[in-house]
Amino acid sequence: MSANPRLPAPRLVVKVPGLQAASWELAPGCQLVAGRAGDIKIDASDVSRRHAELRSGTDGVWITDLGSRNGTTVNGTLLTEPVVLSHSDVVAFGSVWAVYEVPLPVSGFGPPPPMTKDFEPIQAPYTDGWNQTTRYLSAATQLDPEFRDLVIDRVIEEPYRALAPSYGVDLVVVTRWALSARRRLLVRDVVLVADLLLTLVLCAVLRPWTDPVAAPRLLLPVVAFGLINAWLVVAVERCTFRFEVLQRHMTRGRFRPEDAPEPLGRRIRERLRIVAERPLGNLLVFTDFWPFAGSGFKLDTWSFAIDVAQGAPDGKGGHKTPRDFSSQDVHKALTRTLTELGLPGQRVFEKLFVSGLDVRRYSAMMLHPETPPLTTVGLDTVQKTTGGPGEASRAYVCLEAPAWSGQMVITMFIRVVRIRSSLFLEWAAFGLPPLSDRFFAVDTLPPRSPAGAVSLALASATRTALPDLLRSPFRVSRDLRRRGDARQRRRKQTRHIRSGYVFDYGAYPSIREEATGDDWRRYFVELDQTMYLQVTQQRLLKAIGTFLDEHDIDLSEFAQHQNVINNDYSVRTGDVINSAVGGAHARVKNQPGRKQPSPTAKPPTPGPQQAP
Repeated sequence: MSANPRLPAPRLVVKVPGLQAASWELAPGCQLVAGRAGDIKIDASDVSRRHAELRSGTDGVWITDLGSRNGTTVNGTLLTEPVVLSHSDVVAFGSVWAVYEVPLPVSGFGPPPPMTKDFEPIQAPYTDGWNQTTRYLSAATQLDPEFRDLVIDRVIEEPYRALAPSYGVDLVVVTRWALSARRRLLVRDVVLVADLLLTLVLCAVLRPWTDPVAAPRLLLPVVAFGLINAWLVVAVERCTFRFEVLQRHMTRGRFRPEDAPEPLGRRIRERLRIVAERPLGNLLVFTDFWPFAGSGFKLDTWSFAIDVAQGAPDGKGGHKTPRDFSSQDVHKALTRTLTELGLPGQRVFEKLFVSGLDVRRYSAMMLHPETPPLTTVGLDTVQKTTGGPGEASRAYVCLEAPAWSGQMVITMFIRVVRIRSSLFLEWAAFGLPPLSDRFFAVDTLPPRSPAGAVSLALASATRTALPDLLRSPFRVSRDLRRRGDARQRRRKQTRHIRSGYVFDYGAYPSIREEATGDDWRRYFVELDQTMYLQVTQQRLLKAIGTFLDEHDIDLSEFAQHQNVINNDYSVRTGDVINSAVGGAHARVKNQPGRKQPSPTAKPPTPGPQQAP
């Protein structure tokens, strides 16, 4: 990875449905006019010839309306004076809308770097973890057809839904390998179908029914020719699969994310661009009763409310006057505390959660009903979210902490709400145990030399060439039918959205969740999970107490809650540690509040629900 990443210029990207997508770089010092006859050419009837001007200076990119007939808006606000653009701002020229994007530094292919609370890129602290877990899941797309289809359906064929974060996994790389496996097998089956049709045509040309005596002599060379061709096709595919893909790219020490094959098709590449932004996102749009999609099993949770109107004792028999504060002030204090915690590979930031049924209410979270929700919103949007009663969006302070090469991921969510004289605090911790045993199959494959791989492929093709040849028409038909069903589902969803039906934009369980096993696999992994929870909870409670004390609030009520939480957690932690041997499977599998995902489950087709 380069030490000095290049800094891409900001750009304006047209996103309006029905208009060919285009983008323009806004390099420093440039001055461009948008319009039907401008530098940024927008060919639409309600766009003026010289509609608006964009000027890039040292203080950012400024946009000015040039007296256009239908006006220029930024995030729905009509421009009356020049304004400076921010990342993800939606600019509308008449009915044509575009997005202002500030790309991250490009330093080579791989997992995007995590971001600080102010969304400034920092160095990714757990690249090796991404690579190892990503390697296992990438190999599974080659070895497990059901998992491969699940990845493609979940990531590519749901263009309107949000994506749950796949912690510790480079989802773009996994999806690229899944698409590559599907493409390789489809090419094999298409060639086999062509070989089968050619054999049948040659047999028909020879007309064996006219001379039954000579028929075997005439047909034998044709059938042999067809079988030899099928044998060679299957052997080439098996050799490519076993040696080129699995052994050269998926074995330990050889896996490199940048080797993932480039997908075909503009639609798929655009979708993967959105997927690549997911790990950096501070917005999660969820479905059903599961706001923390992607986080795995619920490990622990607590909540309580305290009275913050009672001042601390002043030492003279009276009470101090409490200093005023907001929920956001507490969030900032907790963010600082968690940032200083120092867990390996941790990432701390504020994150916004909203239901997929409600996200269309918020223009800052969706550019257009026919696009997926954004993955990142402005910091001001997060901070304005109070999360009080009746609000459909809630802001949490989030901690992500991967360990064991991504095989264990702990996520924690803290929310504080100030309601007049009461302060409500909520904490929840979730864990992703290691992958299921079947995803480690790639490490059990014996190494082969090139000659050994070829001989193994030829021997395997000898057994399977005829069955593969006869099944090829059905495989091609099934693949085409699956693609057609996905295309039909996308069209149906588009009609529902355009017709005003309520559509759930929420994310399904993540690919990492689908691959999770039933237990922690190793004794020390489970102990580390317990350590992460205890250390974090202890620091959080101490930080809350310090904050309340600094604001002259009586701590007696808080101290009671703190003692109850600490004592109760010690009992539960002792139970976990003492029963770690032989009992992890049942404990993790039966965690409350979590439906065990099925790796073979396919997303249901959402039905229409008439909007009220």
